[in-house]
Amino acid sequence: RTREAGDKTAALMAKKFRAARESDLVAHCVATWSRHAREERNKAELAKLKETRSTTNEQAAELMADRFRAAAEADLVLRCTMAWFRIALAERSAKAAEESQKQYAKKLQKLQMLSREKGGQTAETTANMFQLMKRQQLGMRCIALWSKLAREENNKRDIAQLRTQAREKG
Repeated sequence: RTREAGDKTAALMAKKFRAARESDLVAHCVATWSRHAREERNKAELAKLKETRSTTNEQAAELMADRFRAAAEADLVLRCTMAWFRIALAERSAKAAEESQKQYAKKLQKLQMLSREKGGQTAETTANMFQLMKRQQLGMRCIALWSKLAREENNKRDIAQLRTQAREKG
């Protein structure tokens, strides 16, 4: 039973670590895709800005700065969100592993207690059987001694009767 509980715990932990790894891969894919999309968008915007030189250089620079700032802010938000997600996932996995370990320890302790109780019952049963056997042996010895004593008494009585008859005859 303990091995089965250990196997279940190992399977549960493997499943949790696999889920965490898959989650990290998804986060990495999303971040990579987002970065690529942002770069493509920036390229497209730069191309658009180069095409429309009708605005003044100052207005174009200000517009570019605003857009790059917005992109940088979006990147920071994404990084923070992904980091928070990883931390939350790691904490949840750690809590689940700790809870699983506690449950395993409780089950093990319960099994050990049951084993001790069963061992105590087995010892008590063995002691009772031993006492019963000793009582039977003592009873058999008493009967054997009593039987021997009774035969000796009968033999003495028979010998005494034979002597008495021999004296009377002779």
